[in-house]
Amino acid sequence: MVALNGTSLNGTSLNGAWVAPATLPRRAAQSRATLAFVDRWPHPPLDEPEGELARLEAEVVTAKARADSAKERLAAREADVRTVLRMELIASRDAVAEMEREHEMTLAMVRSAAQSEVERIRAEARQLAPGPTVGVLNAYRPGVNDAE
Repeated sequence: MVALNGTSLNGTSLNGAWVAPATLPRRAAQSRATLAFVDRWPHPPLDEPEGELARLEAEVVTAKARADSAKERLAAREADVRTVLRMELIASRDAVAEMEREHEMTLAMVRSAAQSEVERIRAEARQLAPGPTVGVLNAYRPGVNDAE
């Protein structure tokens, strides 16, 4: 049978090392038994400094190569984006120029229609009241001065 404190009834620890239960507190006996077991584990081999240095230098070279590759990809992508933006800018300038041409044409049509309407109103006014009214109407017409 095994007692609750991790030692057998005859006073030996479970891993084979003898510990007198009366001389050590229960936790100290368990700690010593655990340490005895852990001390038997094999120690990892020590790395060779030259080999570790060579491995780390190789990793640095690899990381620099990856960084350079990433920079090249970024530069290529930025060039592509600039090209697309330049093309969009040219297209938008052309669209604005076309809108301005259409606007100028619309303004010319509105001015022509307004001038025609003014001429029609003046012609009606001349027919209704021939005399001083014609001179007054022509005084407001740019470039024409019939009042003199």
